[in-house]
Amino acid sequence: MPGMTRRLWISGALCMALTACGNSEADQRKAFSEFLQTRILDRKGARVPQLTEENKTAFGDYAQHYAVITGFHDKMNASVGPGISKVLAAGGITSVGQVISRRDDIATARQTLVNLRQTLDTATSDAEKAHAALKQPADLKLIYDKAFGKVVTQPANAFRDIWPVVESTFDDVIKFADFLAANQAKIKISGVTAEVADPKLLAQLNAQVSGLQKHQSEIQQAQRKLREVMYGE
Repeated sequence: MPGMTRRLWISGALCMALTACGNSEADQRKAFSEFLQTRILDRKGARVPQLTEENKTAFGDYAQHYAVITGFHDKMNASVGPGISKVLAAGGITSVGQVISRRDDIATARQTLVNLRQTLDTATSDAEKAHAALKQPADLKLIYDKAFGKVVTQPANAFRDIWPVVESTFDDVIKFADFLAANQAKIKISGVTAEVADPKLLAQLNAQVSGLQKHQSEIQQAQRKLREVMYGE
């Protein structure tokens, strides 16, 4: 019996040693690298899956490296994404009459856009600082940097590409609304059309309408680019 007890104890110690080896830094790094490759880099778009408890155990301390990425996306999903959708919806002007009736809404959306850009810039800056502070072996850093670029840097840049286009559009809509209000006695608005007897005034009106149509095309292009980056469409 004493001999059997000793053998069991040795067997248990060996099992514990093997378990420790199974959770080594090299294994954690390998598991994390494979996750970044298969769940982020090999897939379309900038979708960021949440870690399971099994993932966290397998990745060890590297789970905190992934938290830099998910933390950025949590902020984006909480404010910037929904916010920009509402802003773009507010700017969906379909008639000359709406330019006047929704002027204040556009002005509010314009300010909301400024606030969203500040939120995005702060979230991006925080993520970049945290990324730069990470201590990673060269092989992991190579794949992590690619994943960070795909799901943090590229989406942030795609959102930034929308700001100037939308801001310029909103500015022109507000100017157009003020122009219509200042000349309301000379412009007859009926639904989607506007009648103007003065040729000079008509030319000014048409120029502003053409400018808004150009902006609309630019916004659609920016939205397509954003969808391509975010969803791979």
